[in-house]
Amino acid sequence: ELLLSDSTNVGSSSGSSGGAGSEASVAEALETLIRSAPRRVLVGLFSSNVQRLISLGAIANRTGRRIVLLGRSLRGHVETAQDLGHLRWESSLRATDAELATLHPSEVLVLAGGTQAEAGSALTRIAGASHPAFSLQTGDSVILSCRIIPGNERRVSRMYNQLLRQEVELF
Repeated sequence: ELLLSDSTNVGSSSGSSGGAGSEASVAEALETLIRSAPRRVLVGLFSSNVQRLISLGAIANRTGRRIVLLGRSLRGHVETAQDLGHLRWESSLRATDAELATLHPSEVLVLAGGTQAEAGSALTRIAGASHPAFSLQTGDSVILSCRIIPGNERRVSRMYNQLLRQEVELF
């Protein structure tokens, strides 16, 4: 038998010292930001972070927002997590791309993958104003709920700059 493991930032001088933060503290910070946002909210996250998806579903319920998923990988992870019984979102919680235009801005919570500025990802296309289903508007809030993987700093910084040029609140 063989077990191989890897962890981003392990042994790195740029990594944080001490233990990892709790998902509960991340969810609390996310809820504070989402609850205070007057307009649409876009959260960028790692598609495979099922616990974060669970937290965001609960936040959407508590804040009266509907979730729109953007990105193939994110949709695939949500579908798999639901099939396995790990993610129990009510069907009314989700909105389709088509329903997005009919929702009041304060009812919208968009989740998108591509936080590392991967070419062709939903978040990269949104930042470049080329996503077919979603365009940012002045005053929208964008929350990037992840760390930058070492080596992606330059590419992610360019994406941040593209987002800021669209006059959004970036967290």
